[in-house]
Amino acid sequence: MPAARHRRDPVSFLRPSLSSLVHDEALRRLAAGPRRRRFTMAAGSVAVVALLNTTGSSVARAQVETAEPRKIPEHARLGTLQLGVFPQASLNGKAVVVGPGFRLLDRNSRVVVPASALGANNVVAYVTGPVGEITSAWIVTDSEVAAIRRRLSGGR
Repeated sequence: MPAARHRRDPVSFLRPSLSSLVHDEALRRLAAGPRRRRFTMAAGSVAVVALLNTTGSSVARAQVETAEPRKIPEHARLGTLQLGVFPQASLNGKAVVVGPGFRLLDRNSRVVVPASALGANNVVAYVTGPVGEITSAWIVTDSEVAAIRRRLSGGR
């Protein structure tokens, strides 16, 4: 008799919590029967979707409740940035280079993949490196633009 093969169940980590979720006796019988794998995978999918839905809404709620000003460096300047194929870009209509490790942050301080902003004109606050390359840029809101302009004009 050949040795029994042990197959790893892809959702075995859900079983302990799954048994606490299943209160109906008919569902328990179904879960214990030959269709257990299908039932476990379906219940696991529902649990993952529910978890993602609640997590996303709580994160959005947290961003609204704790809306504090972003920490844009004092030496950041304003400009209109249009990204091209890395490392090419255009700043205020002039050709520039973005440096290695360049970060572009959106209005919620999330990192934007430069390829997804290809060709778009964005008003940004930017910081340059030692040889003039752009190292970081923040897509700014109208109120942040006004605050940066006040700061650059000496607080008038």
